[in-house]
Amino acid sequence: MVMMQIMKSLLLLLLDPVLRGKRGRLVMAVELNQR
Repeated sequence: MVMMQIMKSLLLLLLDPVLRGKRGRLVMAVELNQR
């Protein structure tokens, strides 16, 4: 389960700069939490 947490964190860090202008961070966080 630890690996999943690390992967999610890495994905958020990588996508954060790309989606910063949008509400990407919030949307991504919600989607990852739901899965």
